[in-house]
This record gives sequence, C-alpha cells and structure tokens, in this order.
Amino acid sequence: MKIALDLDEVIADFMTALLIFYHKKTGKLYKKEDFPEWKWWPLLGETREEAIKNVDEFHMKHIILKTLNQLKAQKRR
Repeated sequence: MKIALDLDEVIADFMTALLIFYHKKTGKLYKKEDFPEWKWWPLLGETREEAIKNVDEFHMKHIILKTLNQLKAQKRR
C-alpha cells in the first residue's frame, strides 16, 4: 500500500520557494499574492509542460543542494 501526502502550502511553503527559484532563473519577480489560483502557469506566460519542467528543475536543484549541504556537514565531523 502506498500513502501520499500533499504538503504544499500546508506544511511547506512551496509557492514562495518556487517563486524565488523562478526569479533567480528568469529575473521576473512575483509574489504569492499574484496567483489567485493553483493554475499559475498561464499567469507566468508558460504552458503547463513548461511549468512542469520548471518545477522538476526546482526540485532537482533543492535535492542536489540539500545533498551537498549534508556532505559538507559530514566532512566537518
């Protein structure tokens, strides 16, 4: 049996982190308040497929950064 939890905006502030990533990537600055609904990619001028690629890239960079930080912490011990 698999159990999935949807943590976005309940436990984790996903949208703010994604918008910071998006700003660094594109130079475009948005706030959470600019997005009244979860179908946010049209507001960015993206297709759904482009938005999925950006979210995948966002997740991969966070995983890599987290892993590098863990490795640095282990070296310090």
